[in-house]
Amino acid sequence: MQAIVDDMDLGELDDAQTECVRGVFSDGVLKEFMESTLTGEEPGEEIFSLMGEISACGIDLFDS
Repeated sequence: MQAIVDDMDLGELDDAQTECVRGVFSDGVLKEFMESTLTGEEPGEEIFSLMGEISACGIDLFDS
């Protein structure tokens, strides 16, 4: 699963933000994301915790 994280296109993030975001995507998070995508079921709490963790990386998720 780590290869998926390593290949993610993270746009214009600086190196510190890139490493921070990649650290957020644990095997459990990726597994839950893939399962919910394939089954159409609601994702669990690990997915919802991502927003806070990504924001803690200095990324404004709502910047448009």
